[in-house]
Amino acid sequence: MTQPDLSRASNSVPWPRRVLVLHEAESFGGDFDESFKAGLEQNGCEVMMSQRTAPWFVDVDAVLGYGPFSLQTGDMLPAGRWILAMPPEKRPAMLWVLTEGVPDPRIPGRLVEPAAKFRLFADRVFGDRVRRLPSRYRRLLLVGHRLRIFGQLKWLNQRSVLTCLGVTSASRARYLSGHQLRPIVTPLGYHPVYGADLGLQRDIDVAFIGNLDSPRRRRLLPGLFASLEDRGIKVNVQSALYGDERSQFLNRCRIIINVLRAEQDFVGQRFLLAAANNALIVSEPLNDAEPFVPGRHIVVAALEQLADTVTDLLGDEPRRAALAHAAHTFVTRELTVGRMIGAILAESKRVRSEANLV
Repeated sequence: MTQPDLSRASNSVPWPRRVLVLHEAESFGGDFDESFKAGLEQNGCEVMMSQRTAPWFVDVDAVLGYGPFSLQTGDMLPAGRWILAMPPEKRPAMLWVLTEGVPDPRIPGRLVEPAAKFRLFADRVFGDRVRRLPSRYRRLLLVGHRLRIFGQLKWLNQRSVLTCLGVTSASRARYLSGHQLRPIVTPLGYHPVYGADLGLQRDIDVAFIGNLDSPRRRRLLPGLFASLEDRGIKVNVQSALYGDERSQFLNRCRIIINVLRAEQDFVGQRFLLAAANNALIVSEPLNDAEPFVPGRHIVVAALEQLADTVTDLLGDEPRRAALAHAAHTFVTRELTVGRMIGAILAESKRVRSEANLV
């Protein structure tokens, strides 16, 4: 596992010159597309865009993907197969930013790879037909998305297609390194698409942004929300905010609560969004918060103490504002997408150089 120093990442990498960003949506757009494109351009690259599952017919030095988020458009393998079909001297480097989580670490290691292979087998056998299966079978095959991601990464790596795998947290890197993958830690970098401090009145004391449907959140959040309501604090819950609407909302918030979907998760994008818009994250304990520092950029408290912690912070506006401002300054000045992409390009160049490909 390699962890580059992002503060020294070069923004003048002579290779690659031309990079194709494989976007997940049907058309170009979204936070990752815009920010990664800008990060590549800041590092001197000419950038083109293509839908991830479509073949491309342009000569490029590298392709960059991210996610994957969904069964329909998140597949990494079409791009890998397209690269393998090219003559070896024409094959671009494949760079991937893994923004999704890893399989549950409680699954015994000896079972993870067979389970991932079975998940890929199910994709091959059923494909889009999975949604037409009886519900009891459909539910079985629609779960295991993280095993599917893991299986696709192993498939790409075993065929020497995957040049650089960037992950957003050290815990994900440790997990993947234990399965013969070679990730580098590249925390998600800031770009204005994530928002800015608009100077709005912060008339929403506490908010939660995210999917409420995970079993862990269904178990934990109602009690937390009730504890806060007992203290006269109502939580504003939002599950689908994007773009300007999201920035406007976050600029009205004082505190954003973080409760994880799964205990092994890392939510770099939520932390980045809050900091970009000058709102403060108050989180349950998590495996690793880096590069955010508890007590400096975010506040961390045990689940049973979250309601009291939030109440105390709402009663101490200078402290809350100072923490939020420190996080905002950190992401906008240091944790930039240019440095993030620069680290990925530098590692990709190193790997290609060792293989005598650059």
